[in-house]
Amino acid sequence: MASLDQKTLLIVVVSITFLMGILMLHFKRNNPSILGPSFWSTGSFLIVLGSSIYLFYPQTESFIVLVISSTITILGISFYLTGIQSFNRKKINYWIILGFPIAEFIQATLFYTIIPVPYLRMAGYSLMNTLIAIMVIREFMKPVAKTYRVAYYSGILVFVIYGLTSIVRLVFALYYQPKVSLDLGSANVILFFFHSITQTLLLFVFVLLISIRLTEELNKKIADQQKFFSIIAHDLNGPIGSISQILGYINETSDFPETQKNELLNELEKMSQSTHHLLQNLLFWARKQMDGLSPVILVFDLNKVVEDNLVLLRHLSKTKKISIEYMPVDELFCMGDERMIDTVIRNLVSNSIKFTNSGGQIAIECEKSDSIVRIKISDNGIGMNEKTKMNLFTYKETASKSGTGGERGSGFGLILCKDFVEENKGSIVVHSQENKGTEIILTFMAG
Repeated sequence: MASLDQKTLLIVVVSITFLMGILMLHFKRNNPSILGPSFWSTGSFLIVLGSSIYLFYPQTESFIVLVISSTITILGISFYLTGIQSFNRKKINYWIILGFPIAEFIQATLFYTIIPVPYLRMAGYSLMNTLIAIMVIREFMKPVAKTYRVAYYSGILVFVIYGLTSIVRLVFALYYQPKVSLDLGSANVILFFFHSITQTLLLFVFVLLISIRLTEELNKKIADQQKFFSIIAHDLNGPIGSISQILGYINETSDFPETQKNELLNELEKMSQSTHHLLQNLLFWARKQMDGLSPVILVFDLNKVVEDNLVLLRHLSKTKKISIEYMPVDELFCMGDERMIDTVIRNLVSNSIKFTNSGGQIAIECEKSDSIVRIKISDNGIGMNEKTKMNLFTYKETASKSGTGGERGSGFGLILCKDFVEENKGSIVVHSQENKGTEIILTFMAG
């Protein structure tokens, strides 16, 4: 009767584990960006396979049942550990996946064929389970964000229970020295009962971890879309405002010289074409990036990006009588997302114009090496004090400061610049002195 109860409990464990494998496989297929469920799914199916061999193979004390099934089961539990490491975005140590199963196979074979001592084989199996439980607990005890604490504490509880039940089975095996695996009596009943509990709790832990990660990704997606709308507001505000000012100036001036009027109309045509081109780029970018602002890394001509932006911003600089000097560098190829870096350069040059006094100067210099491309944007504008520099790339103070000509912005441009530069594996450094000017240095991978 005791054997029947033990097998019934083991069937419960197998059923719950199979359900976990199905759920983890479902999560993996629908959320491929989340690391971990693929390992948990594989681990669950391996545990089901190992336990099913143990339950249903005709010869219950054969090599296949006692050695192969235990090795497959330990391999499945090792996949649980690897899945947690993967979920934590740690480098996968495949020796963990292989190490424990190989050790289990060696010890089980040793105590089945060479030194046929069943209770030592059972004790060795329990020891492997205990060691894996300790390693999983170590993974869950590492510092994590507050949102993950409940899930991680639950994971610790699950594997503490799992480790303790394995220790109990180890002690009973050494003490009673049974000759048949299911002959541990109450020890096996306790083991399989608590294993059914731990598998149920583990299913809760894995689902909770995935739910938290999905919430994080959803929040990031919302934040990325907010960034995009901020880009549109920031990048279109200046050109459209300039077109509006010129049209207003023409309408308000009755005795406008024909030649000057034609010059302004030509300028308006160029500006409207550039603004239309910018709008097309932004809308194209929006279609590609609605699932998140993930960079598309390609080689592109940085000279062309800089020159296109100077055409777009030339009227702003002319209005304030600010000169912009730029000397193109031959074969200035850069590795990154062209649209992101284009947005960065446009924002930085626009800011230089905004915070440079009438008659000022802006210089854009580029240099390249075998591995990096460096672009420096400097001006002799109003500069920044130390407090402003400290909060330049933070969300603490995003209120826009008025430019030298009363220009207004979203106050979001430089934060976006830093985000985009870092997403393209680049760096941004700012040097500035109040009333002397600002120098910004961007570094990207060479193409």
